[in-house]
Amino acid sequence: MSRTDVYDFEIRRAEADDLPAIVGLLADDPLGATREDFAAPLPGCYTAAFAAIAADPRNELVVAVRGDSVVGCLQLTFIPGLSRRGAERAQIESVRVARRELLMAAPPGISSPQSKVESHHHLAGFQSNIRLAPREGSGDLPEGSAAAGSVAP
Repeated sequence: MSRTDVYDFEIRRAEADDLPAIVGLLADDPLGATREDFAAPLPGCYTAAFAAIAADPRNELVVAVRGDSVVGCLQLTFIPGLSRRGAERAQIESVRVARRELLMAAPPGISSPQSKVESHHHLAGFQSNIRLAPREGSGDLPEGSAAAGSVAP
């Protein structure tokens, strides 16, 4: 894959079938290796947590997919606030990118997973305006909400 293909992926809401790949990403770092249980079959706690996130209209589990592979994930939690005239905010948690993706996107000369920080700084230069449409049946989110709209390039 060429460096020009680095950002050729789809961003979408996670589906139940994505759960093993997501847990694999969560387990693939020094901290995750000690706290996650990436076993087959997955422990029921992950299925229960996924169901709770999916049922909560103020939470989104999002994946990045290249081809048929989940290559990244994150969880967004939308938080109402009083400051900035009642602006809603999003907290971003559990951000993971597959090691092979970090290495592929790394600037020349960065060739190891230990160079994750440098790779992250390179990826930070890629600006994206990602907006997820409200879930069906959840009602519309407030005007100007970070979750209103659709996925934009």
